[in-house]
Amino acid sequence: MPRKFIVPLVLMSLTGVFAFNAVLYTGLHYTTAINATLVYNTIPFFVIILSAIFLGERLMLYQGVGGAVIIAGVVIGTSDRVS
Repeated sequence: MPRKFIVPLVLMSLTGVFAFNAVLYTGLHYTTAINATLVYNTIPFFVIILSAIFLGERLMLYQGVGGAVIIAGVVIGTSDRVS
């Protein structure tokens, strides 16, 4: 691996893994586990949307279907009929 990629890789590792988990577990002190799970499960949906907005990536059919499945799962999981 070229040396110029080491610093960005370390920074992405710290923010992508360490910071995410630190914020997630800190947030668990202020909410319930089910709310944290719902937020965690919607991350792929927001990655799809934000990558299309900020990176200009084209939304593929399977990504749209996956996003719809994610939202449907969250809606079903939060409905009163399931509980």
